[in-house]
Amino acid sequence: MKTMSTLSTPPPVSQDDEDAPVIPAQRGYTYALVIVCALTNLVAVSFAGSYFSSVGNEAMINLKILATLVAVAVPFAFIWREKRPYLVVVLVSAAALVFQLDSLMISVAVAGMVARTNDRLKTIACAAGASLASLVAIVSDFMLPIKASFWASIFFNGAADDAVHDGMSLLTPVAWLVCILLVAAFVGGGVIVGTVMRNSAISKRSQAQARSERQRANVAQASLSNKQIADSIAAEAHDTLAHSLSLIAVNATTLGADVERLKKNPSDTQVQSDLQRRSEDLRSQAAGALDEAHSIIDMLRNPSQAAELLAPGEDTALTQEALDSLFADVRESGTELRLWVDIRGLSALNPAVGKIVFRAVQEGLTNARRHAPGQPVSLSISVKPTSGISLTITNPMGDNSVSRGNPSDNPRVPHIPRQRPRTDHGGNGLPGLKQRVEGSHGQCSYGVDARGVFHLDVRLPFVPIS
Repeated sequence: MKTMSTLSTPPPVSQDDEDAPVIPAQRGYTYALVIVCALTNLVAVSFAGSYFSSVGNEAMINLKILATLVAVAVPFAFIWREKRPYLVVVLVSAAALVFQLDSLMISVAVAGMVARTNDRLKTIACAAGASLASLVAIVSDFMLPIKASFWASIFFNGAADDAVHDGMSLLTPVAWLVCILLVAAFVGGGVIVGTVMRNSAISKRSQAQARSERQRANVAQASLSNKQIADSIAAEAHDTLAHSLSLIAVNATTLGADVERLKKNPSDTQVQSDLQRRSEDLRSQAAGALDEAHSIIDMLRNPSQAAELLAPGEDTALTQEALDSLFADVRESGTELRLWVDIRGLSALNPAVGKIVFRAVQEGLTNARRHAPGQPVSLSISVKPTSGISLTITNPMGDNSVSRGNPSDNPRVPHIPRQRPRTDHGGNGLPGLKQRVEGSHGQCSYGVDARGVFHLDVRLPFVPIS
């Protein structure tokens, strides 16, 4: 059977702020920054304003009056530095460039941007623009007479008298060097402070993750009762063995078809090759199922160690590697998969929730392979801290239009006939999945719509590591 698959990926994004470290903007600290930067801006404006007042330059006097208002108002942009760091850098840089304000507020804005963003190109571009704005503001200040220039009065006091002079005469190589060093101090200092804040936040998140793992292990070990252990082992047995056994069943069916083809044409080398490959697949899958059965038996023999064995592992984590392995098994069985996967933000997701989502994907694909063999399967996964976790699996039922489970309340599947209760041991997968999802404050619905298409919809809140 020829295997066909279609992989769809979301459009590229310029910034993944959902994975950026979360650094809250503390209100008291924000107001302190606003006050300090407003005062330094007023000092810079007052130096230049006093000079233009003394020479009677009305146009510049009016500009400095406007600059006084801007000097007080612009620092309030720091209130938005947590959610709009790039915008804050652009606003303060533009204000410093046009009104020759102090560069301290540029340093504060750059620090907030570096600490809270991940887009390297945007960050470099904004830092370069902030450096240019700071350089222009400082050079413009140096071009004023010494006693009318805030920075010149600090570095060159006594180098000239109070007479009106050509400001360019002060821009010696030494003055240019001072300007460049000041820009490097402001912008570079902001980058350093922002990097320290960012690394500190990442370190705290890593510590929180490790603390969460320890707490999860302790709570699981202390709180699991005998019934909880039995239920967890039963769910684990179903999730692992049902998946492996369904693959064995599909390959066994295909193997039977290959045998019939070989009887009709014993010399067909392609059929012989397919038959050998299917045999190897069956041997490998049977060995894997045996290992899984041994793992379940070990948990039954050692209930006290079940919590550790049931903990999320690499093979059940919601990672690209684990999903790729699962999808490869499904495609190998001849199922056509149509995927849309968006799993950004996983670094902060609680591993226990990630395991539930992985098991939901596994159960949905196993269910489709068992009850609708040969039908294409569409799967969509989205994991975002802002909107939560959503999983949708759909597949036509073909000639096997039997709904395994309770009718769905999902409006996408409005007409689902109620099925007769089953008397065998099947049909436990989806109800068990629904129970686990709802136990984590999520929603799970499934069923066949009027067109004979089976739907499985899972919604879970994004639970961060705490």
